[in-house]
Formats: sequence, C-alpha cells, structure tokens
Amino acid sequence: MFVLSACVNEQEQFNKLEVISTDFQGCLKSVSEVDTAYYQVYSTGDHTYRIDHMNASFNCCLPQGLAMEVSLQADTLFVRDYEKVPGNCRCMCSYNTSIALNLEQDGNYVLCFTTGEKKVGSLALFFDETLNELVYVSDLMN
Repeated sequence: MFVLSACVNEQEQFNKLEVISTDFQGCLKSVSEVDTAYYQVYSTGDHTYRIDHMNASFNCCLPQGLAMEVSLQADTLFVRDYEKVPGNCRCMCSYNTSIALNLEQDGNYVLCFTTGEKKVGSLALFFDETLNELVYVSDLMN
C-alpha cells in the first residue's frame, strides 16, 4: 500500500500571515486639498506590523466604506485597499486606511500596493522589530 503526500515549500509552511485588524477614516478632505499620499509601514513589536495608507483618494459617497486586505505569496505581500461598494458621487475625498498583521517570520519582503483595481507600485523592505518606513506613493516602483 502506498501513501501519497504533497511536498510543502518550507518558506511557505513556516511563514504565516495573520490579519489582526483593519480600519479606515474619512472623508477627510476633498482631493483638491489633499496632501501627498503615502504609506507608513512599521513594527509594533512581537512580529506585529501596521501598514497605513494615508491620504488615499476614493469616492466621497461610500455606502459601505472601505476595506483593506493583505495576502502573502512566497516573499511578496499584496496589499490592497478598495471601496466595498463603489461610490457614485461626482467627488473624491482623501481617506486613511490601515491594516495590522502578524508575520511569523522576519525577513525581506516585497510589498505590492493596489488601490481599487489600480496597481500603485512596489518596494522591498526588511521586516523586523526596527521597521519604520514612510514611503510616498510617487516614489514607488511600478
């Protein structure tokens, strides 16, 4: 009798991601008054990190608000914020979105940022207890 089993990539097996919480604030200002959009990525200790997207532009009428999600594939974190239900007003506002997550393993990660369906850009960061990076959206690599 033979027993078949699947092989698991060790990095994927030991590198687990847990989303702790998500949040958003807005409509803070109209887009015409908005400061520059940026991401703040930082450690809050014990393998826990926050990713804040500040001054993100979304429709000013959002019946169900915004959501933020993250997924991990190998060494890449895919971070996306989006309108839960698309707004239909003819105005845009700035919002702040945030996600708190736990990564079981410190190390180098590529972050790929998406707002709605639009890829914003990517960058590589080393995640450990000293992580504290402010990255302007205009500085991200496409």
